[in-house]
Amino acid sequence: MAKHPVEISLPEKIVKLASGNDFVLFLSETGQVYSCGNGETGQLGRLSHYACENGRRGGIERLITPAPILYNRSSIKEKKILFEDIFTGAHHYFLKVQGQPYILAGGLNNFHQIGLPSTDSVFFPTHIPSLDGYQWKKFAGGLHHTLGLTTTGEVYVLGRCHEGQLGIDGLTTHVHQPTLISNIPKVIDIACGNHVSFIIDETGKVYSFGAGTSLQHGHGEDDIKIPRIMSSKFMDIKKIVNVAVGAQHTIFLTKE
Repeated sequence: MAKHPVEISLPEKIVKLASGNDFVLFLSETGQVYSCGNGETGQLGRLSHYACENGRRGGIERLITPAPILYNRSSIKEKKILFEDIFTGAHHYFLKVQGQPYILAGGLNNFHQIGLPSTDSVFFPTHIPSLDGYQWKKFAGGLHHTLGLTTTGEVYVLGRCHEGQLGIDGLTTHVHQPTLISNIPKVIDIACGNHVSFIIDETGKVYSFGAGTSLQHGHGEDDIKIPRIMSSKFMDIKKIVNVAVGAQHTIFLTKE
């Protein structure tokens, strides 16, 4: 444990960080992605399952020292690809490719949260066919679920359905194909906690849904199965521009 800030050595300028529960991705100005942390469920995108177990084959330094990801080339025809954005869930991630219509993803997939029908973990960034055909703006991930926001303001969901975090009432099976949340206004931003989800519409109103055990969705202790607008004497007079969600709490950034 570091009691004081420690500089992380990387070979080039970093323009974005994305952090999961126990790993970090770094996006460089040249479009490279580096990773460090725990890789037991594939979240580092560069080491096999065997190599990640207890720091085998290179020791713990191989895990905690940032290094470039190694993507799966089996379904990619380009000889070299670069990345324009990175997104993480608790133990999974999504990579937006420069100049290409497809998305790569990896990590924990036990509830189909990266969009594959299998429930196996994915140890190297892999093309996700179910995400083809959409214009993705952003992904947000919880412990076992994912929200995807398109450039036209639609929100699609993947993963675990138990606590209502997908925002679609009546689901009885987990979701491995992007599924639209209907009957909501145009959305400009999304965020996830472990088992909760938040969306911000174009007017600055926030809708939340999912597990209520930690009260973080703002509607009491009950699970909320469909998006419900958040209301309070402060939120009703403010425009919300950003939401940040932890394991058991939520923070909102407002604009007058």
